[in-house]
Amino acid sequence: MKSTSDFIQKCQLRNECEIEDEYEKVFDAHWKVRDARLHKKAKPKDIDSGIVMERHHGFNYVIGYCGLPWDEITTDT
Repeated sequence: MKSTSDFIQKCQLRNECEIEDEYEKVFDAHWKVRDARLHKKAKPKDIDSGIVMERHHGFNYVIGYCGLPWDEITTDT
């Protein structure tokens, strides 16, 4: 892509079902990381805890979790 306008023209919104499916995957991964920490178990090797937390935060914003603004979004599991 050559410019921002090219990028914007080629963007497509994801459908709600696809967003919900990906949100569930991220939520489950974040829960596994937190559960391991709470129960003093080894964290899952296939999950990067920082990335999954940031994705969870982003998805919560996109879906309007609790109607909160970006800076107040939580990542409850």
